Amino acid sequence: MDPERSLLIDLPGPELDAAWRAHLRRYRFGGVCLFRRNVSSRAQLAALTGEVRSLLGQGAWIAIDHEGGAVWRVADLPHPPAAMALAAAGSAEWAREVGGAVARGLRSLGVNWNFAPVLDVNRNPDNPVIAERSFGADPAEVIRLGLAFAEGSEREGVMATAKHFPGHGNTHTDSHLELPALEDGLEQLALDLLPFRAAARAGIGAVMTAHILTRQLDPELPATLSHRVLTELLRGQIGYLGLVVSDSLQMRAISDRFSPGEAVRRTLLAGADLALALGPMEAQAEAAEAARSLGEALLAPKAERAAAAARRFPARPGGYPAAQEQADRALFLEVARAAVTAWGSLPPLPSPGQRLALLVPEISGETAEIFEPSPAGLRLHALLRAYFPGLQLVGYQAGRLRSEPLADYLLFATTGHAALPAADLALAHRLAEQRPLLHLAVWNPYHAPRLGLPALISYGADPYSLQALAEVVSAGRRPEGRLPSGLRPADAGEA
Repeated sequence: MDPERSLLIDLPGPELDAAWRAHLRRYRFGGVCLFRRNVSSRAQLAALTGEVRSLLGQGAWIAIDHEGGAVWRVADLPHPPAAMALAAAGSAEWAREVGGAVARGLRSLGVNWNFAPVLDVNRNPDNPVIAERSFGADPAEVIRLGLAFAEGSEREGVMATAKHFPGHGNTHTDSHLELPALEDGLEQLALDLLPFRAAARAGIGAVMTAHILTRQLDPELPATLSHRVLTELLRGQIGYLGLVVSDSLQMRAISDRFSPGEAVRRTLLAGADLALALGPMEAQAEAAEAARSLGEALLAPKAERAAAAARRFPARPGGYPAAQEQADRALFLEVARAAVTAWGSLPPLPSPGQRLALLVPEISGETAEIFEPSPAGLRLHALLRAYFPGLQLVGYQAGRLRSEPLADYLLFATTGHAALPAADLALAHRLAEQRPLLHLAVWNPYHAPRLGLPALISYGADPYSLQALAEVVSAGRRPEGRLPSGLRPADAGEA
């Protein structure tokens, strides 16, 4: 067996040059994880995945983070809704259909593994990295909708991934940037584990680890590197039989503490079957040598689990019929329309005769490693101008307006994921004292309870969510969504 088959790597761009082809021939990795930088068109991506498999073998994994919402990598496929949009829409059948639709598009391009759905129970409204990627704060809802999404994906031939074990939902820091530490007691941790126990019972193909230090489980090592968490808890107590894959070992929660080789060695010893060994070619080579040092007795059972999963989810690239794609786009728009949610008692919505201004932040400062950029403010302005031709666009930053809005009614949009600056909170409240103001929580839904003003929540800046939001603002539709757990006023401590 090839020890480096226990590694998934990334690629630098949309094509392979001679050096990268030689690198893949030499090490015969288990597969690759794709990012936006690897995608320029569908035809190009299909060619790339085919070439990777010609070099690594037809059993190689082509994996991707394509959750929906702000975490999606193939821009010209239909854009799926965020998990929390599905929670607001409320239907498990929709979640199942969305999971299947996502898989159909990915499968047509040669992808057979999606790192979704997120099964974290988002218990912390200030969580900097999960938020709307979760189905909410109620484990039962996370199970109901998350497992439906996974079932839809796997039914269409793309392996799903329950992540991030043992639960990233109550963290206050982003593991892309530093190591989060959880001080939760066992009763709280038991809630986080419920969706993963359900995933194990349902036989979801893969579980992804979390780079978090959960002191009650292992006071010294993050879950990704912990034998107590991955082998004793996940394999032993929970009884999970599928593939265990690490989150990216390039994330600073790990890479600030361990070299690429040491991180790979530790996660495979802890119980992972596959290590996500991303980084430059030199780091990948170091990771491969580390895997080779571990020996066949440890790696052979991992290789067999990976091979069994690959037989269950073989590569099936092919067409994406236009009629099916159109139906999937219609599904995503239907979900987006059902998801738009009111926060608080809404004021009368603006009328075409009013002078109206849309206020949008000029800088969002997001985590580039996971979220894809979106010019949400400009897109929303273009959509709303179809209903309000004279709509003024005004930028704001650090509590200051770029210009004075000449308007009788203000739409105050928050279009980023990061926490709202205190200066912007103060700006919104000052403006709300002067004239009617409606908050549009375009992306992060927790901005609505944080700001505390009447709001509409769309859960994402994708085209369908923005269109649905614009339709409600135009008074053409009533908001239909229900507030997911963790966003309801009683949950958030609001009056």
